[in-house]
Amino acid sequence: MIEVQILTLTPGPYGWTFGGEIGFFNTALNQALGAAEGAPELLRWSLDAHTLEGLSQLGHLVRLRPFLGMIGLCPAGTGWMSAWPPRTCGGNFDCKELIAGTRLYLPVEVPGGLLSIGDGHAAQGDGEIGGNAIECPMDQVALQLFLHSDLPIRRPRADTPAGWITFGFAESLDTAITTAINDMLELVIEQFNLSRKLALALLSVAADVRITQLVNGVRGVHVILPHEAIRMA
Repeated sequence: MIEVQILTLTPGPYGWTFGGEIGFFNTALNQALGAAEGAPELLRWSLDAHTLEGLSQLGHLVRLRPFLGMIGLCPAGTGWMSAWPPRTCGGNFDCKELIAGTRLYLPVEVPGGLLSIGDGHAAQGDGEIGGNAIECPMDQVALQLFLHSDLPIRRPRADTPAGWITFGFAESLDTAITTAINDMLELVIEQFNLSRKLALALLSVAADVRITQLVNGVRGVHVILPHEAIRMA
């Protein structure tokens, strides 16, 4: 696997967010929310990387928490493959927890790994329900990479400032939930040498299941287990 240490993420001075249908996001959701008809509305943001605040042209002030929506390795297979949906080797996560200070672990599926990054976000809520975050350029991104040839994993996991995170991606939300929980179970079993049922009981007390994103062709789910949430007396 490849470990990606996210050292620095500095957003650029501007960003944008659309509300409404813009042709390639979740049309069904926009229709259900009454936001599919007519022209979309646009928020234009001025971003301050020092105060970590964003100000819209209409006077809305939000707290910034910059991250990269896209961090992934090349998937196995042949032919052209879209970079839009996240996969077992990472990609378009759109997970707001992958901030500076994160260690992201990705399984290698092709020789060389072939890391790609991008899709700068200044702020986003879980789910990315409108189809976009505060989309922005990044003035500075600093990463450090490590190869762990003796530690294979099947799917991404991350050690973030908020806690350990495992992921699930699937067309079915239920399948994505099951995958993310299963990988967190395996992580807790490794760390605490527990039976599967005891690990499930502990996670039911200490972990959160969150919808990562709803808009990238597949549903994304992450399970977060805060650091020190489970300790031994």
